[in-house]
Amino acid sequence: MLSLLPKANVTRVYAASVLLLALAFIMAESYILYLTKNGYRMASRNQWQIQGVHEAVTSSITTYMVYNVLFILAQVYIIFLCVEALAHQNTIQIIAVVVFYFVCQVYTATRYISFYVLPSISARIFTRDSNMQMMQIGVMTMYAVALVSLV
Repeated sequence: MLSLLPKANVTRVYAASVLLLALAFIMAESYILYLTKNGYRMASRNQWQIQGVHEAVTSSITTYMVYNVLFILAQVYIIFLCVEALAHQNTIQIIAVVVFYFVCQVYTATRYISFYVLPSISARIFTRDSNMQMMQIGVMTMYAVALVSLV
């Protein structure tokens, strides 16, 4: 894969940055997915025993997990997009990588508000789950650092 890239140091550092960022995001998102699934299992045994509430929460968690898996797969795609952009010296695709990270930053902020803050305020679901909160904030911070480092 490195043989496709031009020999310039800046190009290789950029590719290495995108690769390391993607791996970090994949690990972080996988852990968030694990925490979500584990938290749902524990809560489904204790809370949400009312049929309508249980079905709504199950549907919401399933949707969230599907989006999380798609988000992980997008990180894999961005590695290939970056290598192809650098190999062909395509500036538009390189800008697309930065735009992708910006969109991911917006998505993580939206996910944090809709999945963590709102349920914590309205139903007190995640009030004791500081690990999930730290992971969500950590991913938002990583995307902010990624945007600064890639621009």
